[in-house]
Amino acid sequence: VSVGQYQVSVTPPAVQTEQLSPEEAMTRVQENPDAFTADAQATIPEKYKSFSDSGVTFEVKEGSNDFVLDMKS
Repeated sequence: VSVGQYQVSVTPPAVQTEQLSPEEAMTRVQENPDAFTADAQATIPEKYKSFSDSGVTFEVKEGSNDFVLDMKS
């Protein structure tokens, strides 16, 4: 991911474990939201499932980056 500010949404892992690039994963989600398990979907609060609703942004800086998102609040 390039350095910069990003809006964030959260999706559960795919039902079938595959190695996908971030672009491929995003395309897969947009084409088939049902590719993710209902149980995993249920663990993510609604507001975090959409870029426009999450209100979460992270800034990617040079080097290693770790991001923590507390979805309990």
